Amino acid sequence: MTAEFMESLESVALIMRTQSPPKFDTGHPAWLTLSGRRGSFEVEIVSRVKDADTGQYVYQVKGKEGVLHNGGEWMPQAQLTAR
Repeated sequence: MTAEFMESLESVALIMRTQSPPKFDTGHPAWLTLSGRRGSFEVEIVSRVKDADTGQYVYQVKGKEGVLHNGGEWMPQAQLTAR
């Protein structure tokens, strides 16, 4: 593959990332997977924003006890699943 073709593919991938819709709505449940821990945990989506650098959505979540996960750390969409 030529360098020009690879640049085209990278441009298309960037456009697709920046135009992808969010997968989760605020107030809805999701399952959070944490690296180094077995299984996933049910959480509620509290807020979401689109990361300007990656074009991906990140979320703040809270557990069943009502406390923000990790003091409100923004979690990448890739760590959340719907069930």
